[in-house]
Amino acid sequence: MSYQHLIIERHGPVGWLINNRPDVRNAMNNAMRDEFAEAWTELNEDPTVRVIVHTGEGRDFQTGVDVGELATDGVGMERYRQSMEDFDVHFTSWHQDVWKPVITAVNGICCGG
Repeated sequence: MSYQHLIIERHGPVGWLINNRPDVRNAMNNAMRDEFAEAWTELNEDPTVRVIVHTGEGRDFQTGVDVGELATDGVGMERYRQSMEDFDVHFTSWHQDVWKPVITAVNGICCGG
C-alpha cells in the first residue's frame, strides 16, 4: 500500500516506518493520523519483517499536531480534542498489537501534547 504522509521501506528483515511531512517538520495532521493504523498493521503482519524502525524524514522526528491544519480546515477545538482522544486510544491499541520489536530512531525534535 502507498501512503501520502508515511513511507514504508523494507531492507532485509528491517521494516522502516518513516513520518513523511518534512515541510512541516513532520507535524501530524488528520490524514497522517489515519494512515498509522494501516502502516503499523502492514509491517506487523509482514512475515519478512522481523523488526520495525520508526523515524522521521528530514530534520525532525515529529513536532506534534499540525496546528496550521486546525486553523485552515475549520476544525473546531472540541472536534480536535475528540479526534486526539480517539487517536490516543487507537494508537495505544496499535502498539499493543505490534508483537515485533520496535526501535524509535528520534532525529531532531520530538514533541507530543
